[in-house]
Amino acid sequence: MLWSCAFAEGGPSARVFPVKATQGVAVDLKHFYAISNTKISVHSKENGEQISAWAANRKVAAQAHFQHMNSGTVVEGKLYVTGHDNAEVVVLEMDVAAALRYVRSEPVAGIAGQAIAWDRSAKKPTLWGIIKNKQVSLTIFSR
Repeated sequence: MLWSCAFAEGGPSARVFPVKATQGVAVDLKHFYAISNTKISVHSKENGEQISAWAANRKVAAQAHFQHMNSGTVVEGKLYVTGHDNAEVVVLEMDVAAALRYVRSEPVAGIAGQAIAWDRSAKKPTLWGIIKNKQVSLTIFSR
């Protein structure tokens, strides 16, 4: 199950969506992304309806190592996901039909991905994450 909570005058207002997400969630203007170990489903923020889904194809060499995704963020039309024990960020794009497409895996030396947050207040885009119970800040992508 996923939930959202809007904070406004009069206190928070929560909604629950009957969606299977075993690891995490990411959001953009129109959608939320339910993240499980090797699958991501795309849903309407309005009503929770599933629009599309993507699953790692472990028969394809570039995706064979996928085991455990657990966190994501959407920046400039791309979904960035971490969580593998591999030191990488997986990048996916969404087309006009809201279908996800694997783009690449970005190697990041010296980390094992876990929960991430994108810091848009930094001078250059900065991704924050954790390494096996330790806090760190990593600048991964610069634009």
